[in-house]
Amino acid sequence: MQPLIHQQTPITLKNGEFAEMLHVQGGPVILISSLGLASFKSAEAVEDPLGNGRLGYAELPENVGLEKHEDSFVAHCRSGFVQLHGGKALLVTPFHATLFNNNDDALEGKNPLAQVPLNDIDLL
Repeated sequence: MQPLIHQQTPITLKNGEFAEMLHVQGGPVILISSLGLASFKSAEAVEDPLGNGRLGYAELPENVGLEKHEDSFVAHCRSGFVQLHGGKALLVTPFHATLFNNNDDALEGKNPLAQVPLNDIDLL
């Protein structure tokens, strides 16, 4: 069985902004940028100019910033828990990817900063 997050890919969006794709088992992709989180049915859907395949988008609050180190927002991944540089955490479940301010909030499921749907990923 492969890990829930099985690949990370840096990408430059059409507006020139840096983003990072987290490839989730079962097909969906979580896109992390300094402006927000987005989810897509596949990596190919990220570049679709009509937005086909976009599952959701959540803008980050103005006072929330994400830190990038060496072209990555991600410090490490373990199962459905993604530790971001700067202390923020992303919790990935079969239904949602939720950004939290810190590990404790993520583990307790409280004070979410942003959330995007993943539409029932296939974990087999």
